[in-house]
Amino acid sequence: MKKFVDNGYFDISTDIQKEIVKQMMDTLNTVYKDRWSFQFYHLNKFPHILIYFPKFNISNSEGRTHEILDLYIRLEFNGILDTGPYLKSQITGFRTTLTEKEKSSGYIHSHIYSDSDYFDYFNENYDGCNYRSFCLGTSEVGDLIQLIIGAETFDKNLFELFLLTLDSYVKWESLEGGPYIRMSQISMVRGNTGRYSYNNSYSAQLFSAVNENKELQKKWSYTNSNGNINVVESLDFINSLKKMLVHKKYFYLLCTKSGKDYYKIGEEGAFAKAAYNKYVLFRGSKRYLKIKITDLKNNTSENNPETLHIYPLLLEKFIKIINTTNTQKYINYYAKRKRVEEARKGISLYNLQRKNNPENTVSVLTTQFC
Repeated sequence: MKKFVDNGYFDISTDIQKEIVKQMMDTLNTVYKDRWSFQFYHLNKFPHILIYFPKFNISNSEGRTHEILDLYIRLEFNGILDTGPYLKSQITGFRTTLTEKEKSSGYIHSHIYSDSDYFDYFNENYDGCNYRSFCLGTSEVGDLIQLIIGAETFDKNLFELFLLTLDSYVKWESLEGGPYIRMSQISMVRGNTGRYSYNNSYSAQLFSAVNENKELQKKWSYTNSNGNINVVESLDFINSLKKMLVHKKYFYLLCTKSGKDYYKIGEEGAFAKAAYNKYVLFRGSKRYLKIKITDLKNNTSENNPETLHIYPLLLEKFIKIINTTNTQKYINYYAKRKRVEEARKGISLYNLQRKNNPENTVSVLTTQFC
């Protein structure tokens, strides 16, 4: 900040203005420590201030609570005057982590208007963020903003009170003020987002996931029929596969069943990393957009592997791959073992003939070592 000011990028020319900026920074460090940052977005314009709330619970007068992750509040300024910071009357915010239920419900914060395509609309503009305005209504935060704007001189204590009140504001869902969306409206059941569509690559992906876990394969039972190694398709075998997929968050390889139909679950969450390669910069680090899967941990019915299914065709093709692979390993192992045994016999025969032949000459069948 000092370097930019010294180079004349911002109109902070008077000692009073410089002192105001210093007091603002001191106050931010006192209240939020390393959870705030300047956001420089345009030369000759005073930077935004971002305040970061990594994890907190929002609550309301009905006793409801909801956990919110990675919320950023943005304070905008039109500049610094000798009377104080020219703070805009509206505050905005954004999230970099949503649960799959929040995204499908369009929930960012109870007092922020949003929609289910919130992450998809993160832009590539100067700040790369999909900012949304908070509804301040008749809140104390709104009143304090007006006091700061109308003050004749900068009051550090008033600015500190504003920052402290902001912390309380984001953690309270004011039912009286009419939230944009109540936390009670967040979908409590993951929607069956459509019939399960089998992809030919899924069986190979399932095999790849299993192949990384040798201990899992050792727990399975196998049969040997005429040299063919087949895994025993028991309930324990299938449940172990489902537990592994849940642990690895490969939800796109799982489905639910209703009647005779199968439905996909959490597909967008499973591909969150690949789908959202966008990020925002905060204190020099990249904060990527993420979707956090919560249902399979918090929902008792979905936490039970018996309520989840592996699509029959996927399971059938996976078992065929695993059986073919194990049979081939079995054949290769015993073929190699047989070659080693034949080689040993050949060497023993050679040594025996050599020992019993005084002329130290023997006839060797080269085919023994081929």
